[in-house]
Amino acid sequence: MADDNEHQAGIRSFTTTFGLGSDNGLQEVPPTPAYRMLLVGDFGIEENGDCHDLASRDLAELLSDLAPQFTIEAENLLGSYPPVLSETLRLAKLSHLRPEKLATQFSYKSEIGPALKAGDFQSLERFGQRYDKLAESASQPEKTSRPTKHQKTGVAEETTKQDMNPDILDDLDRLLSMVEIPEAPATAARGLLDSFIEQNIPPETSRSAPEEAPIPGVERLLALQTKAFLSVPRCQQILENWVGLRLLLSSTPKDQTPDASLLQIPLDADAGDISQRLEEALSAELFDLVVFTNRCDLKNAGVAELKALASTAHTFDTLSLATLTPDFSGVAASELAMRDAPQEVIGSTGHEGFFSLRDNDAAHHLGLLWNDGCARTMSQDSPAYFIPSCWIAATMISQQVARTGWPMLTPGLRAEFDALEVQSKHIGGREVGDAVRATISRDSSEALAQTGITVLSGQENRASVFFGQPATIANGKGDQSLTNALVLARLNTLLQSVLMETFSADQPVDEMLQTLRLRLAQLNDIYSGKMVFDVNLGDDDDGGSVIEIAARSTPDIAPQQEFEFKIPV
Repeated sequence: MADDNEHQAGIRSFTTTFGLGSDNGLQEVPPTPAYRMLLVGDFGIEENGDCHDLASRDLAELLSDLAPQFTIEAENLLGSYPPVLSETLRLAKLSHLRPEKLATQFSYKSEIGPALKAGDFQSLERFGQRYDKLAESASQPEKTSRPTKHQKTGVAEETTKQDMNPDILDDLDRLLSMVEIPEAPATAARGLLDSFIEQNIPPETSRSAPEEAPIPGVERLLALQTKAFLSVPRCQQILENWVGLRLLLSSTPKDQTPDASLLQIPLDADAGDISQRLEEALSAELFDLVVFTNRCDLKNAGVAELKALASTAHTFDTLSLATLTPDFSGVAASELAMRDAPQEVIGSTGHEGFFSLRDNDAAHHLGLLWNDGCARTMSQDSPAYFIPSCWIAATMISQQVARTGWPMLTPGLRAEFDALEVQSKHIGGREVGDAVRATISRDSSEALAQTGITVLSGQENRASVFFGQPATIANGKGDQSLTNALVLARLNTLLQSVLMETFSADQPVDEMLQTLRLRLAQLNDIYSGKMVFDVNLGDDDDGGSVIEIAARSTPDIAPQQEFEFKIPV
């Protein structure tokens, strides 16, 4: 295995019971194993433990084949009883990734539709109290539901210090490339319709925007009910995962997209479930990267999930990426981004479990990302959508694999995606436009990097994003570069594949060396000398024989440039 003193978790052990056998030698040049990603999260599909191979299928085929379906509940804003409404939604085709198209599946719309069309709200009495608030609203004078001046709610993240422009009327087709609906605090505790309205009606932030026509009270309630359902955390997570997958698949040529598999793990899965499912998947197949798409925080349950991701990746010599919730620190994303010393918030009481994890050797196998790319601002009946940083990182890594053959997340490298759009925010008395959820300064981004958190940043007035200092969460011990960790995980996969295809249990050691040198020489040629392998026979501390492999890269591949592995024989 790799030198533990440098915290390079290489191949820890390998039983040579596979391969061609000593009589066959290396009969042909096997293709280089494809770069493989395991995409783990809640996609709303059947939870049976299977890894679903994407196998060059496009998103429409995947939606048709996997048939995502999920049930959500939201507070009943249309009536007095029942207090909660339930809806079962299906993502059967691409158009269902558009919130306005998904909302057409809501059963209450079909029940209310005839009365709304005929203007006969008395007919709703057959539903009892289910829609009595709606009927009452229809009898009231119409009121304007949207404020005409900028107001702060002090609750919803989008309306704290970085307010969003609600004008999203054009180019709705871009919604197919969108992701996450931002996390919104629950209103059940307050149980008042007025509080929900306060938190979910977007403010008018543009000084030049025209006054909007009054919205009838009935339409206003229906818009709020739609928004309540679309703001349910699981609905948000599933939508953002599918649209994030679309970003990944659409951002590289079809013949160069990564070999990826989906693993369904529901949003409410605990750390034990996550560990078990990952161990089953990684025991069955080799993966270069695990992308955990369900959001985590730094509270007890969230840290347990992060520990499960890091520990499992450590065991199988791979790397995991995870995304933090916008308010993981206990304050809104916009507020954290504006702090002069955001690391002090992370270092406060309550995050001891995270800092304990950073001191563990497994920390070198976890990259933790924060902030999101903006895909759509908030509208009257839909929350804002954002693309979580784990999907953006996976897409940028995939693009580098297509270009160079190696996974990289280069510090400061700008990436511009059609799926992102520039949003306007008011910060410090001026209007700022960029394509990320929270506008953060370089100093603040670097301060968060000191705590093991890699921040997604935006470029002013452009739909361009970048990662300032991509690193693992390891606490200053050994190398922390995320690119080094990505390359090391790739090398582990390559070497395990080579060992399985070339070795057998009864091979003499000298023949093992000859066979391995020949196969790695072929890899040298495939990678055009950008990664050169040396193979030697050595001894371990107990006097046993080990095969020592040194992999040396050119500076444009990895900052570390040399990786060492030891394989017992």
